[in-house]
Amino acid sequence: SVLLPSSKVMTHIFKMPGSLSESEIEKSLPYEAELIIPFSFDDIYWGFSVLKKVADDKKKTHQFVLFACIQKDVAEKYAGLFESMGLNPVCFGINAESLKNAVSRQIEKDKTCLVLDVGTLSVDYLIVKNNVILNYFSSNEGGRKFICGVADALNESGEDVFNEKETNGLSLDSTLVQATKFMERSYKRGKEIIKEFEAENVNVRIDAVVFTGVFMNLPEFYKLAQEAFPERQIMIANPKAGLEIDDKRFHIWKDSKDEKKAKVPYSIYFTNAIGIAIKAIKNDGINLLPDRFKETIKKKRNVFLIVLASILMTFITISIASFLVIDFFGLNYQRRVLEIRKSAVQQMIYGVRYQQIYDHILAFNSEVNILSRIDGSMFSQAKMINAIYEKMPKGIKINSWSYTFSDLTFNIFGIAADRNTLLEMEKNFRQIAFVKDVVAPISNFDEKTNISFSITLKMDFTKLPRHDPSAT
Repeated sequence: SVLLPSSKVMTHIFKMPGSLSESEIEKSLPYEAELIIPFSFDDIYWGFSVLKKVADDKKKTHQFVLFACIQKDVAEKYAGLFESMGLNPVCFGINAESLKNAVSRQIEKDKTCLVLDVGTLSVDYLIVKNNVILNYFSSNEGGRKFICGVADALNESGEDVFNEKETNGLSLDSTLVQATKFMERSYKRGKEIIKEFEAENVNVRIDAVVFTGVFMNLPEFYKLAQEAFPERQIMIANPKAGLEIDDKRFHIWKDSKDEKKAKVPYSIYFTNAIGIAIKAIKNDGINLLPDRFKETIKKKRNVFLIVLASILMTFITISIASFLVIDFFGLNYQRRVLEIRKSAVQQMIYGVRYQQIYDHILAFNSEVNILSRIDGSMFSQAKMINAIYEKMPKGIKINSWSYTFSDLTFNIFGIAADRNTLLEMEKNFRQIAFVKDVVAPISNFDEKTNISFSITLKMDFTKLPRHDPSAT
């Protein structure tokens, strides 16, 4: 799974009528998005996710839809890079969903939080409640730009400044001033986002500000955060919270041995990695993967489902066959018992106890009627299957079949050499006396040759070939 840079992805939250289904939203979005994107809709890969539905004062419902897109040539470059390394990506995710997945386990239910992610290429702002994205904004000023500014001011290389940040925390006075300005600008933008959001949503208040990102270990960041957001809870994200991960794999800032003194967990370095991994596991939300990769993944998933279905059908067929065998032997046993009792009654006919004999005859006749009804309700499955197979023309290969007693249907799955063969078989099936209807999906005729098909035969019980008990 790949997390695309915020600077390469365009996101927008649309407000749409609540009555629209997902398929209707998918058809409407191209027209809505063309009003805000600066390039042709044919030149982008895009996706959407329905966030939530709400009702206004007039009891009309509307829904918020998160839309994201990336230019096709940019996405293909990323895909080509991974292909050159022998890797096949399965997901191109966006930062908004990655952030939400990484911090959602820490946010209390019904609390509305602003997640402030100070990353390498951007500072991202996400408002989330009950694991639902309410707002998202990304700036183009990230930690990398800050490091380059410090390096120019100190006349050092960016690598040296970054290493200083990781080891000594950039304790130099000149660096501290620039770090403070960088954090103040980020916090000011966060305050503006909170103000605008609360103005638009009168009954909603931002309860807490959650900080994360690889550049959160800048000097005085925690103190500045408390000053910038004095009336709100300040939280430091721990992306590995709630996950079964060995704590020894994560170290504490500045090699501190006292975890209580360390305000920031080292796992914030992996916020995006953990977030995109969770997204790939959940397999939901927006995926900007090029279409050719999606088709490959879809084909692999279909093959897996077909194999799984074949195994299941085999199990069901064996179970049904076992039931029929057991039921057959049970009925056969009942018939033999009645025949033995009939023989005993016949031996008593010439005895002196006429009344008892007469009573036995009446009871026997009743049991014979029951046996006749049992024999009349049985039909020959072998004759039925033979009649169906005799109607199959050459060029038909059967992979599996199943029979459903409840609705008297016979399902056939296989491969036809061509359309004419498939049509001939369907016509032949309609000529069978006990076949009431033939159901063949239109998808059977999508291909010209080597057609994978499924046909369902609906049977008329009264016309099925009867079981002959004397032949048993």
